[in-house]
Amino acid sequence: MLTIPTNLGRFPSLLGSQLMLRNLQSTQTNLLRTQVQLATGRMLLRPSDDALTAQSIFSLDSIISQRMRHLGNLQFADSTLSVVDATIGELSDLLLEAKGLASSYLGSGQEESSAEADAAAIDALLEQIVSLANRSHNELHLFGGAATGRSPLIDFAGGYRYRGIGSGMLTDLGLLHSLPLTMSGADVFGSLSNRVEGDHDLNPLLSGSTRLEDLNGARGFGVDLGMLRITTTPPGTDVQVDLSGAQDMDDVLAALEAAVPGVFSLGSQGLVINPAAGTTVEVNELADGSTAADLGLLGNWADTGPHAGADLDPRLTERTAITDLGMTLGTIRLENVGQVHDLDLSSAQTIGDVMEMIEDLDIGIRVEISESGDRLHMHNEVSGSRMSIGEVGGGSTATDLGIRSMLRSTSLSDFNDGAGVDILEGLSDLKITLHDNSSFEVDLQGCTNVGDVIDAIDSAALLALGDPPPLSVRLASTGNGIELVDGTSGSGRLVVESMNGSLAPDQLGMLGSVDAATLTGEDRSRVAVESVFTHLMDLRSAMLGGDEGAVGRIMEKLEGDIERAAGARAQAGHRSRMVLDAINRFESRNIMDETLRTQLRDVDYTDASMRFATLQQQLQASLATTARLSSLSLLEFLG
Repeated sequence: MLTIPTNLGRFPSLLGSQLMLRNLQSTQTNLLRTQVQLATGRMLLRPSDDALTAQSIFSLDSIISQRMRHLGNLQFADSTLSVVDATIGELSDLLLEAKGLASSYLGSGQEESSAEADAAAIDALLEQIVSLANRSHNELHLFGGAATGRSPLIDFAGGYRYRGIGSGMLTDLGLLHSLPLTMSGADVFGSLSNRVEGDHDLNPLLSGSTRLEDLNGARGFGVDLGMLRITTTPPGTDVQVDLSGAQDMDDVLAALEAAVPGVFSLGSQGLVINPAAGTTVEVNELADGSTAADLGLLGNWADTGPHAGADLDPRLTERTAITDLGMTLGTIRLENVGQVHDLDLSSAQTIGDVMEMIEDLDIGIRVEISESGDRLHMHNEVSGSRMSIGEVGGGSTATDLGIRSMLRSTSLSDFNDGAGVDILEGLSDLKITLHDNSSFEVDLQGCTNVGDVIDAIDSAALLALGDPPPLSVRLASTGNGIELVDGTSGSGRLVVESMNGSLAPDQLGMLGSVDAATLTGEDRSRVAVESVFTHLMDLRSAMLGGDEGAVGRIMEKLEGDIERAAGARAQAGHRSRMVLDAINRFESRNIMDETLRTQLRDVDYTDASMRFATLQQQLQASLATTARLSSLSLLEFLG
């Protein structure tokens, strides 16, 4: 008889339990994963679930996050530019109203009370426009250029001073080029004068302390620092010079001297190459560099030197030493907001010192270096005031710096706040009588600038009084104006009077008489800020003074203000359109990327729900099967 061991009945139970346990664990794991997917809405719970898909999702997350930041900036830009557009629209309406008041004033023969009422209305318009100039949006001042944290326009010495800087604040909009959100008050309201622009290149000399970043370079593209090769024949030596760490011309010279002693030196505008007798120095680039060309050294230099390298064209900066300009500074006269200052610049060591000394006067005069980096510009910041920059005691400092406001080249059309000078055709405009009672007439026909007027007077004096004439004509030795110096003596006076009813002598500031030998004309070429504020202030004064001619001239200027505002509004509209187009593009791309990310990352709820139900049924079946198998003997299991 076969005897079956009593412990054998436990074997199928143990084996089945292990199999069922693994099945239960797998089902429970899948069920838990599906449950979490349904709860979170995510297909991938961990990067390890699908590394390639996870990497794609991470990349899309980064792209979408960056694009959302750009979209936020674009939406902020859109709202800001909308306020800018609306504000300029309000400005245009107010300017049209001011023009209407001026038009109704002309030829109306208004009484004093009516003129005062019109002037009061102009005051109210002026106040509203000042408020527009200082308007802000989300604590961002809209018309201060890049200076957005403060009011760009303030009351100053009876006028309005503009404190804005630059053309506008740039922000990262994710576009191919920068787009300013704010605008310059000068572009919208005309808040800065721009007439006194340097009339000549100050052409700084090159020195050892000249920084390489301040050079335009021989090619006009700056200096690209890198490596260059110098070959000397004979004896045929070849060296490489690393200039990548050079900061100024002293550093360049030190590196060149260490490589080839005694060959290179510094000239007034560039490097000088002086090879030893019987040798040739060849300077070449390394790889794709341009260092040798930028320093004006590229080429072969034989022993017939010294040879001057190309002009490195140093730019004018605040660091530029006055000694590098080849001039000695003295005293200049600055006038603005009713103040006159004779400023001694002899202690200035650099252009930055000059700028600081002028601005420290705090009379609303701003000094800037031109964008071309070769001259100084002077700006009147105060609407309602007239600026003048002249010489003192026959000096030439303002002229040497190119900042004198009356030069021989000053156009007569700039005189009298842009009203110009009315010159007769075919008739004499003025008569000059000297102390000895000799006299002559001057025909100014064809004169377009101050130099022409001076030459016309000189020529008339030479023709009437002989060579050399006893009268000299020049720009004023102190301040500005056309100055006559009488070399005769007698009991008479030095007199300038009008001829044939010409307005030119008065408009030139020359009308009058003196007992002294010198008659200095008035400065009629003072620099006003051609702004909305200046024009409204002048309109108010003209109305109160009953000057219909001035009112008519100001009306023409208001038309220019209206055109400027229209141009600024068009510019704001163009920027707004660019922003809106960018928003549409970004949103379209974002939809596409988010759709792709959803396909990769998010769970399909229908599929997951069906899978969850299936796994539940599978788990229940597994549990039931496990319960049955765990109670079977071997014979029952085999049977």
